[in-house]
Amino acid sequence: MARLFSVLRAALRSMKSVSIGSRRAAGWSASLLVLCLLLAQLLPAHSVQATPLQQADEPAADDAETAETAETKANQLYLPLISSGGGEQVDAEQSLMAASVDQQTLLYTKYQYSRWSNPAGHFYLQMSGCGLLTLCSIQSNASVANMSLTDYATASVTGLSLFSSVNKSAWADLEQTAAAGDYAGWLISNVNLSDLSLFRNSYLRTYLNGTLQEQRTISTLLDWGLINNSDGGQNVSFRTTKSFNRVEIAFDSKTLGLNLFNNIYFYYAFAARMNDRDGDAIPDSLDDDLDGDGLSNSVEACVVPSSLNYEFYNSSPSGMTVSNIPTTGALGTGLATNFDVDALQRQWTPHDAGSYSVRYSGTINVPYEGLFTFYLNTEGGSALWVDDILVVNNDGWHGFQERMGNFYLTPGYHDIRILFFKYVQGNGFTVAVSEQNFPKQPVPFGLFISCDQEIDSDGDGFPNYKDWDSDNDAIPDSVEARLQ
Repeated sequence: MARLFSVLRAALRSMKSVSIGSRRAAGWSASLLVLCLLLAQLLPAHSVQATPLQQADEPAADDAETAETAETKANQLYLPLISSGGGEQVDAEQSLMAASVDQQTLLYTKYQYSRWSNPAGHFYLQMSGCGLLTLCSIQSNASVANMSLTDYATASVTGLSLFSSVNKSAWADLEQTAAAGDYAGWLISNVNLSDLSLFRNSYLRTYLNGTLQEQRTISTLLDWGLINNSDGGQNVSFRTTKSFNRVEIAFDSKTLGLNLFNNIYFYYAFAARMNDRDGDAIPDSLDDDLDGDGLSNSVEACVVPSSLNYEFYNSSPSGMTVSNIPTTGALGTGLATNFDVDALQRQWTPHDAGSYSVRYSGTINVPYEGLFTFYLNTEGGSALWVDDILVVNNDGWHGFQERMGNFYLTPGYHDIRILFFKYVQGNGFTVAVSEQNFPKQPVPFGLFISCDQEIDSDGDGFPNYKDWDSDNDAIPDSVEARLQ
């Protein structure tokens, strides 16, 4: 290469030093002859011709799935809601931090590639437009479609494209047809993503059985870095609206000097699919319940186990009905770990025990399916709702009395709301439950979940439910929940 540039410099000096007239013409001719001979010796062949697309056989599905052991139906309602974790949680966090952050924060996973035991006919790689002072070469063409995902083809340009732009393009067939909505892309490297504006004439295209389906300009793609990648390089991709089984990428500089000493490494073409961790056909990026446990992501971000949210009002409602207990302007709010309304009254109105109202709200984790009976025994009005359905109505101003209601519940999380008010006398308030597998008993607070929206684990001024990374470890909470 050093010898090449030495000759080029000598040739250019000879062009400049030749005098006017016939000596100038003779000098130019001699210099151009030297350059042409030199380039003819050094330029390798730089294209691979494609054969018609061959459809790959669909890979056999793996039916050997591990069967999960069925859990024995619980005979008691006293079941743990959330494990404290202890040392296991510390180990999990350490393992998570040791993992590649880039791999854990992405929304899409590659699931098929341009990978063939015999790549012939399944790829095409070429360069065109190499100018007089530009050397172009391609090495390891078939690497874009062989079985390996870690090797690559190299498209090299040496020199300046003074008279024309240089185009580098490659396509490769996927192992099978990808569905509309999947991401189509290429893994490449040695390209500075900050220079996307230089690739205004560069494209990513999809084909189905050789017919063009869609095209995107690379400089406009916003999906860099969204797709899981462990092979190095960068993913260039876009979300499709049509099915495809071939992906093409083309870089065209159209810019003077861009091709100086420029190499691009082409690894493989791929299709990627949105992650759906709970298999509910809702992509994680759109799923409000990533783990499919019935508890929304926003609630899980502010979960406090074994508690309920409460609002304490220093008055009884108008009309002596729980329906008129206010929803704003509470004297006190917080988290309750029991139904001791006397304690709340002493906390917020120690010198006024005459009249007050309390609203409890949160989530109950039902351990198994069944017909549950809820009981409210109160002196003063009360009512209980599950999933916004009134289950127990013990409303009105009255002395001690018990009311009950039946409600069929499925396993998992359900909203619960309990209202109570006192007027002048009486403080009695108990909440109980029974089911055919256990007798009547106080509802264990271990089944309740509250949401403390003021929790700010990393102290960054954003409460957890609004903070995408509540522990400030550079791994989104939605991803950490996925790994638990």
